[in-house]
Amino acid sequence: MVDMVATPKPWPHLREDLTIYAGPRSHDGEPTWTLYDPVSHRYFRLGWLEFEYLQRW
Repeated sequence: MVDMVATPKPWPHLREDLTIYAGPRSHDGEPTWTLYDPVSHRYFRLGWLEFEYLQRW
Protein backbone atom coordinates (compact mmCIF):
# COMPACT_ATOMS: atom_id res chain seq x y z
CA MET A 1 0.00 0.00 0.00
CA VAL A 2 1.32 3.43 -0.95
CA ASP A 3 1.54 6.12 1.73
CA MET A 4 -0.89 8.85 0.61
CA VAL A 5 0.25 11.57 3.03
CA ALA A 6 1.14 14.71 1.12
CA THR A 7 4.24 16.56 2.18
CA PRO A 8 3.87 20.34 2.30
CA LYS A 9 5.65 22.22 -0.45
CA PRO A 10 8.00 25.02 0.61
CA TRP A 11 6.80 28.57 0.06
CA PRO A 12 8.42 30.46 -2.81
CA HIS A 13 10.93 33.15 -1.92
CA LEU A 14 9.72 36.74 -1.78
CA ARG A 15 11.25 39.04 -4.33
CA GLU A 16 14.16 41.06 -2.97
CA ASP A 17 12.94 44.29 -4.60
CA LEU A 18 9.68 44.50 -2.62
CA THR A 19 9.73 47.24 0.03
CA ILE A 20 7.51 47.67 3.09
CA TYR A 21 6.99 51.12 4.61
CA ALA A 22 5.06 52.22 7.68
CA GLY A 23 1.69 53.45 6.41
CA PRO A 24 -0.98 55.78 7.73
CA ARG A 25 -3.26 54.79 10.59
CA SER A 26 -6.51 53.13 9.56
CA HIS A 27 -9.90 54.73 10.24
CA ASP A 28 -10.03 53.01 13.63
CA GLY A 29 -6.46 53.93 14.60
CA GLU A 30 -4.78 50.62 13.80
CA PRO A 31 -1.31 50.75 12.23
CA THR A 32 -0.95 49.88 8.55
CA TRP A 33 1.98 49.26 6.24
CA THR A 34 2.46 49.93 2.55
CA LEU A 35 4.08 47.36 0.29
CA TYR A 36 5.66 48.78 -2.86
CA ASP A 37 6.21 46.61 -5.95
CA PRO A 38 8.66 48.45 -8.25
CA VAL A 39 8.15 46.04 -11.16
CA SER A 40 4.44 46.83 -11.50
CA HIS A 41 4.81 50.26 -9.84
CA ARG A 42 1.93 49.42 -7.48
CA TYR A 43 1.32 50.03 -3.80
CA PHE A 44 -0.62 47.71 -1.49
CA ARG A 45 -2.00 48.56 1.94
CA LEU A 46 -1.30 45.88 4.55
CA GLY A 47 -2.99 45.38 7.87
CA TRP A 48 -1.36 43.97 10.99
CA LEU A 49 -1.98 40.32 10.11
CA GLU A 50 -0.63 40.59 6.55
CA PHE A 51 2.42 42.45 7.85
CA GLU A 52 3.10 39.72 10.41
CA TYR A 53 2.81 37.01 7.73
CA LEU A 54 5.33 38.76 5.51
CA GLN A 55 7.74 39.37 8.40
CA ARG A 56 7.81 35.64 9.11
CA TRP A 57 8.04 34.54 5.45
